[in-house]
Amino acid sequence: MDEFNRNFGKFVDRCVEASSKISARADVESTDFSGKPQQRQINYYRSRPQSCREKYESGEAEVCGVKEKLQWRGLFVLDNAREDDDEINLRERLRDIHLSDDACTKEPDSQNLSETIRANMNELTSQRNSLMEELVQLRRHADDNGRKLAHVNAVITEQEEKNVTLL
Repeated sequence: MDEFNRNFGKFVDRCVEASSKISARADVESTDFSGKPQQRQINYYRSRPQSCREKYESGEAEVCGVKEKLQWRGLFVLDNAREDDDEINLRERLRDIHLSDDACTKEPDSQNLSETIRANMNELTSQRNSLMEELVQLRRHADDNGRKLAHVNAVITEQEEKNVTLL
């Protein structure tokens, strides 16, 4: 609307300029404006700004309508693209699930299975043996520490007895 007012203001300024040039050339007082040709010309120019305004408003409404349609179409395309991405992700997930299901349902080779079991048993046996050795060493250290503790307790009681006799 502001643009229309500016354009209309420019139009009025041009008309005033033109009329001032004409009035300088012609004697306005001697001109008869009551005649039919002059009256038609006045009516023509009087209706012209209104018709320009109507054209501008209809053009502006058309532009707004096109803009809204384009926004709606853009949102529609964007939503469809998001749905396509979601559909692709779901397809990939289903394919991965299917592949993992196929891997789980395959019948294992009995020879490979027995070799795997033997290897696991050997590994567990070696771990058990190393843990047993570690347990034996910890018990030895505990026995040594127990003897040392008993010796320290004996020394403490002996020292306490000496301290009591000295007092």
